[in-house]
Amino acid sequence: MKKFALIVVSVLAALLLLPIFALGLLSGEVSYSLIFLSFAVFVVGAMILQGLRRISADPPEVALCTRLGKPIPKVKESGWRLFLFYPWLYGFILLPAGRHNFDVTLEKAVTPDNVPSKIPVSMTITINYKDPRHLLNFILVGGMNGVIKQLTDMTLERLREWARSDGEGPQTWEELLAASLEASCVLLRAILPKDVLQEIPCKEVPTWILLKYFNEPQILPTKSEEVRWRKNWSRVRSLLQKAGNADAVRTAVNERRAAVLKARQGTASFAFEQFGITLNRLSVGEIKTLGKVAEIAENVEVERQHRKAETVELDHVRKRANELMSPVAEGGLGLTKQEAMETIFVERGKVEKKVNETKFSADPTTLEMMSDLIPKVVNEVAAAIAMRRAS
Repeated sequence: MKKFALIVVSVLAALLLLPIFALGLLSGEVSYSLIFLSFAVFVVGAMILQGLRRISADPPEVALCTRLGKPIPKVKESGWRLFLFYPWLYGFILLPAGRHNFDVTLEKAVTPDNVPSKIPVSMTITINYKDPRHLLNFILVGGMNGVIKQLTDMTLERLREWARSDGEGPQTWEELLAASLEASCVLLRAILPKDVLQEIPCKEVPTWILLKYFNEPQILPTKSEEVRWRKNWSRVRSLLQKAGNADAVRTAVNERRAAVLKARQGTASFAFEQFGITLNRLSVGEIKTLGKVAEIAENVEVERQHRKAETVELDHVRKRANELMSPVAEGGLGLTKQEAMETIFVERGKVEKKVNETKFSADPTTLEMMSDLIPKVVNEVAAAIAMRRAS
């Protein structure tokens, strides 16, 4: 593209100079002003083409401008852009403008009951190129790799503290499996700058406890939370009544809940000025227990499902037995309890019922003799029965 434009400018300059020289040769005079104008067109065109650079739109990129090799707070977005005397006077540093997704996984989070678990976290960030001053911070921390490294270290450190602590977070592996929302709340508060999230005017009660207390419907405390906050959050209620600012706390907690939900859905926009980025998404994935406890928990769940299936099966058997034992007039078969159970077991394939059929063969002479003999025997038996009845 640039070579083609340079050829076009050169051809135009040549076409402008040739008539000038032709007229000069015919008239004996040369217009130096026109020669200078043509030369200026050529030089300016060459300068423009030399500094013309294309900033990619797919994948989206932005250019942080440099002057004499040093970054300056000026950004140029995708498209054809001019950098005079590139790269000596003006240049640029290409930066990714799209969303960048990455995962952070704490492979072994140990709760106070000494059971290891795996906690996956997903994040999405974008560079904050709308304010070029922040991009200088982005460069200073090492670009995208440096930002991801620092966010990863902050996330892992906070998750370890939260999972292991006796004073906060889940106290058992069972509580940890249901603490994804709480983990998201804790991570946001730990990672984001202090001025990004609104402060909650209640220092006596942790934020995740307030999230449960003000939830609609209210989430009941776990066994470990009941030890400190009492049944049905009675201690939380008394602390709020004592402070007299329950409405203000409720408003602040609802705003924090909305911020956490936006972060989990990927629609947030939390600015990190010190990193030059914006956090768009932070969500905690499925927490899984590791080791023998995970195997035991899986076996317990399988057994529970088996018991549930057996209960359903027994209900069906009971209903079917009642149908079979009901009178014929009511649409049943009038079977006894034993016959009904035998029929159900045969239908379900738990009992096999076979019908044995035996056939005898005889020659025609024997059959003819039997046909003559059978009526005589029947008559004699009938006469004997009649005589016995008469006597």
